[in-house]
Amino acid sequence: MDLKSAETYCGRILVADDEEVVRRTLSALLIRYGYECFCAPDGGAALKILAEREIDALIADIHMPGNSGLELIESIPQTASGLPVILLTGEPSVETAARSVRLSVIAYLVKPVNIEELLALLNEAIPRYRGLRAVASSRENLERWARDLDALERSLRHPARAGQPAASQDYLRMTLHNLIMQLADLDRSVATWSQTDTGGADLQQLDFIGALRHTIEVLEKTRHSFQSKDLGELRKRLQALLPPAGP
Repeated sequence: MDLKSAETYCGRILVADDEEVVRRTLSALLIRYGYECFCAPDGGAALKILAEREIDALIADIHMPGNSGLELIESIPQTASGLPVILLTGEPSVETAARSVRLSVIAYLVKPVNIEELLALLNEAIPRYRGLRAVASSRENLERWARDLDALERSLRHPARAGQPAASQDYLRMTLHNLIMQLADLDRSVATWSQTDTGGADLQQLDFIGALRHTIEVLEKTRHSFQSKDLGELRKRLQALLPPAGP
């Protein structure tokens, strides 16, 4: 692997270790290679960061307060499902290695860490985890869309009341909003999976730029018919995803 300093942003790493020198050294190395790093001296502080920020991978010491029994790692599925976890130890043992295998741990490394091995693990695990998040986000959007359609369907089974918005406008506004959300998820997914060695080239051939431009044009044309602050904000967000227009 080429260990030159990275020129692009690679993701957010949480380094949890009770030894300050380990936290400082490891985070400095990772920052050099394009990662944004957060540090925690114990399991409790690590859980707080995981609850407040979107983290792409956790590097945690086994023998530290709040994780001596691997309780931090055992709580990860409830805190950040699917989060890649790399365990570190200065005192390797068969028992801890066996226990970590049964948990959601992608690697068990001995200190001092081989930076080339660590970077290879992160480069493989982070795009997969981001893909998992993109799929989960799409599922949540679809489930929300289904609930909205159920509510609209129930309302259509009863006579319209005076002053009630037309069902056609509700349906079109709802559908347009959800289609845009799905399109934004797809755009993020392409950006994520294009970082991997497999499938990236095929994904790049999809005309998402054209789809984004068409969606923005539709939003612009319908902004007077479907007054919505949310749709206006979505139009601006999608516009920001596009590359600058040519001369």
